[in-house]
Amino acid sequence: MNDEYPLYLEFNIIVQNQTEEITKKYLENFKKKCIGILDELTEEYISTIIDHIENDICWDNNIKQEIVNELCDYGNREIKGVYIFDKIRRSILGHYRNEIIEDLNQDVIQRNEKLNHELIYWKEKYDELLRNKCQ
Repeated sequence: MNDEYPLYLEFNIIVQNQTEEITKKYLENFKKKCIGILDELTEEYISTIIDHIENDICWDNNIKQEIVNELCDYGNREIKGVYIFDKIRRSILGHYRNEIIEDLNQDVIQRNEKLNHELIYWKEKYDELLRNKCQ
């Protein structure tokens, strides 16, 4: 075959090289267009969504409140994943154990004081009711 068509192999190699070059050019052009589209989308995202988030006064508070709500509902550990709550628990307790114990003690003392004030208030109301009834 080479004897009959000596240029066939060379022609095949030339066509293959040209095909590779054309394919590379198309791929480069395609990459440039894709990068352009991604840049445009990213720019649009940054200019619209980020501005909206930064300008939304309540956004920061809403996100913080949502996080607090999720973490306060200890039952979420079954739904959201035990690992996350375990990690949070260990991290907080590991770093702030003494402060947490002190805060819990203060919470109990404050609760007792509040209940004591309520008890005094209701006792006074009861005594007043009895005095009015007796008169």
